[in-house]
Amino acid sequence: MSKLKDKLNQIYHQENQDHDGQQDENPEIRKQLNRLYRNRKNKIKSRQEQRPNFKRLINEIDGKFIKEDEQEVILVADQFNMLDKYGEIDLREIYNYTQKDYDQYLHIKNIKYPEQLLFIDTETTGLAGGTGTIAFLVGIGWIEKEVFHLQQYFLPEFKSEGLMLKKIANKIENFTALVSYNGKSFDIPLLTSRYLLNKQKPILENYPHIDLLHPNRSLWRYSSENCKLQTIEGDKIGLYREDDIPGELIPAVYFNYINNRGKLQQVVNIFEHNRLDIISMLANLICLFQSFKHSGPSKNPLEDFAKGRHFKKRKEIKRSIKHYQNVLQSDITENRRFKTLMELAGVYKKEKNYEKAVPLWEQAADMDFPAVKPLVELAKYYEHKVKDFQKAIQLTEVALDIVDEEDVTTLAKLNKRLKRVQRKNKKRDK
Repeated sequence: MSKLKDKLNQIYHQENQDHDGQQDENPEIRKQLNRLYRNRKNKIKSRQEQRPNFKRLINEIDGKFIKEDEQEVILVADQFNMLDKYGEIDLREIYNYTQKDYDQYLHIKNIKYPEQLLFIDTETTGLAGGTGTIAFLVGIGWIEKEVFHLQQYFLPEFKSEGLMLKKIANKIENFTALVSYNGKSFDIPLLTSRYLLNKQKPILENYPHIDLLHPNRSLWRYSSENCKLQTIEGDKIGLYREDDIPGELIPAVYFNYINNRGKLQQVVNIFEHNRLDIISMLANLICLFQSFKHSGPSKNPLEDFAKGRHFKKRKEIKRSIKHYQNVLQSDITENRRFKTLMELAGVYKKEKNYEKAVPLWEQAADMDFPAVKPLVELAKYYEHKVKDFQKAIQLTEVALDIVDEEDVTTLAKLNKRLKRVQRKNKKRDK
């Protein structure tokens, strides 16, 4: 501030310098310069007064300031007793799962104990990501002696981002793998870019990582309305949040608060939202293990259908067949029955077990609504495996009768197949 005042004085003296080098005081110029100085001073004071009262926030959330190199971060330390149930899930069950379970179901190696996992979730200034987006609140959670520990780091000012990232990095180095929800696509790339922009080592980039969104989609994409974390909470964990702040409102609430225009309680709600997200990830992980390890019929046959596809991709054929059979023994729509027959027949075909695949294709072809795919599969079977060209021709002609005329690609393939089999049949008759 004194530098500004000195500069204004210098301008004043230069303006009033006469030709003989003598200064001629000009009261009007002096008045204008003083007014500019006062206005500048008042603006700076006004901006300083716009800072929210962070002490009130700290008292409300039971947090504290971490200060280092003129940077400060608000830290909230919390503990959640794992002996309590969370929704309908007993969190102690996480101790029931072994290194083999993590490897087989989640493809993460070297996890012998749940204490090796670090759960992480961010609240950001924007939902689209990009270099202009900042994580203003980062929550981390970990298990230690049957207690779930949770810490949240909050940015009161953007200039303190480097300190927050440094503190988080120090924690991460103590763990073997990360657990997140959509972290591979959002949280981790975002934090990695922030580490780089702050000239810090981005240790997150190649860290072993369990992103719960992907196995959730694999298991429950058909049986749940969607695979958002709060949907999984209601459907699988039995937890329903009250007065939770919608995620899309969080950036605006944060900006309003740091500009001293928002309500304190709304910011407190962000901390609670983040806290529940992190604990729900632990409960979600247990739900995944429960589902993966349960081979009997599920409450919802659509979950069994998803498991059939999941284990088929993993080349666990016996498990895949078991779940598809569970679906066929359930009360399902004709459309789902058709899809399941085709899926299961496809598994048997890959195993070259045509004795079991053919009856499934025949069932699908005999269903009330016309379907080309099982007819094509049967035509392929009789052409290539049985060499019964007459039967293959008959099946292909039936398929041509029911195919949609606008499906030009399928029509072309069927006509090509028919001509080929007819040539083979004529060649045999000669």
